[in-house]
Amino acid sequence: MASAQNNIFKLYSQIEPNDYLRKIKFYEEKTNQIFQLEIEQQYFLKYEFVKALFDLGRYEKVLGEIDDLIEYVFLNKTNFSAGDNFEELVFIKGAAHYDLQKIDAALNIAQQLVSMKPHNSLYQQLLLKCYHSQLKEKFTNMRLSAILAILTSATISGIVLLKNGLAQSPYINFSIGINILVLIALVTTYFVFSILAHLKLKQYVKSVIYKKDYKGRIN
Repeated sequence: MASAQNNIFKLYSQIEPNDYLRKIKFYEEKTNQIFQLEIEQQYFLKYEFVKALFDLGRYEKVLGEIDDLIEYVFLNKTNFSAGDNFEELVFIKGAAHYDLQKIDAALNIAQQLVSMKPHNSLYQQLLLKCYHSQLKEKFTNMRLSAILAILTSATISGIVLLKNGLAQSPYINFSIGINILVLIALVTTYFVFSILAHLKLKQYVKSVIYKKDYKGRIN
């Protein structure tokens, strides 16, 4: 048994740290042998496997593997590498949700992370991206409506131009002015949403810090 364990880890140690494809292939090809190892050794290799999947952008597979790993790390207070692996794995889960455009799930995880460590810039960045994506969805709907309005206006202008001629069509100048105003409003709205996302982040972080300070004073 010990010899088999040593052999697995000897083989794994030969893989370059950034050779994520080989790490994934190793885990998938040797799953049965890995499951014969001690439980902590199994989860160490699974941890390496999940991180390799994430680094290669295989987010669906990450989400299929990570919950069991998070539970083990949390319950056993285990760290396979420097830093807090529990928080690291939760962040990976949130980021995977975000990259798959599962914004609500990513937002929930990002808020939990910021609640744990409100000053962590990485967690704040994930939360900011989630806020921005939510607002961007609203902006996209507005943009589609505006484009439809511009196309409709352009069509009507074309019909008026063909029928009456440019000199007899003050409507055309009015229509062009309206279209320019709509475009300016779209650009402005995008920047406003970006500012709103930053304000939402700032407000959330401030509320978390306030709650922590309040609990500290009570205790």
